[in-house]
This record gives sequence, C-alpha cells and structure tokens, in this order.
Amino acid sequence: MGAQKRYPDRPIPGGRGVSDAEGNRQRLIEIRHLLGLTQREMAEEIGVRPDGYPRYEHGTRPVPDNRLRLAERALQRAQAEQAKVGQT
Repeated sequence: MGAQKRYPDRPIPGGRGVSDAEGNRQRLIEIRHLLGLTQREMAEEIGVRPDGYPRYEHGTRPVPDNRLRLAERALQRAQAEQAKVGQT
C-alpha cells in the first residue's frame, strides 16, 4: 500500500507545481523563440542554471509554473518595449 498524499486538494507550496507539463514545455519553447533568445539567455531570464534549462525543453524535467510565469513576464516586457518603439 503506497503512501497517500496528506492534502490532495492543496497546491504545491511556493508556486512550483506543474499544471500541464507538455503545455508548459511547448509554451516555454515558443516564448524563447518569440524573444529570440538562446537557451542560455532564457535560463538567465527565468533564473535557472544554464546547464539545467535544456532539460525543460527536452521534457526530461517538467517546467514549474513559476518559471513559466517568469518567461511570460519577460515576453510581456519585450512586447511593451516593442510597442513603445513603434509609437515613436
């Protein structure tokens, strides 16, 4: 008999849960391409070690929701900057 999760309905603390592993992986790749970043640059942008980042894209490690949110924010910042440049 395996161990049961003590609070099955409670999310993982700290926002490190993975809501959709494959969806998060695909979105992270898409964001990196939209930003025109290398894997190393993207790792720096979302605060992970450069040698660990490729594991997210290859699917050997799930992309935590909080890392995906950081990538989304980076994309939003880049789009806002692009909009400012387009207005001038």
